[in-house]
Amino acid sequence: MNHYPQPARLLAAALLALTAMVGCQSGRATNLDPQTVEHLANLTYPKDAAYGPDLDIVVTNSRLQLIISNRTARTYANRQLWLNRQYAWEIERVEIGGGNRIPLTNFINLHAEPFPTPGFLRPERAAPIVLAELYDPATQTRNRLLVQTIEGRGTGVEGQEF
Repeated sequence: MNHYPQPARLLAAALLALTAMVGCQSGRATNLDPQTVEHLANLTYPKDAAYGPDLDIVVTNSRLQLIISNRTARTYANRQLWLNRQYAWEIERVEIGGGNRIPLTNFINLHAEPFPTPGFLRPERAAPIVLAELYDPATQTRNRLLVQTIEGRGTGVEGQEF
């Protein structure tokens, strides 16, 4: 008499365990330390800050990360990057070119929640980026940035494949 489970039962149990593990990872986790999350959650959206000119910087949502392509002739330092007027990240430098990448889950809202990203078996968790603003606390001005979305694999603003 064989006491081992039938292959179908073993496979079903493995799939159930995998689904439970993936379901718990809802795409809302962040790798930031708790102090950074608390700091970002305490930032206030600068709704009364004056607008400067729109910048030639393209913010691309590629599902799990933000790609910033700075097409201006200058580097921007010590700014806050706001998404949808809710999620903030303090960015040390926005270099010229397209090499600026930030995980979307680094952006935190006032409830200490990361920006919603899709998860395995949970693609509906993704949130669109409709507004991106670069805020300079030193001058108290904010600038709108161009927002772009990549659906699946595509070509970025500088021709690189994702």
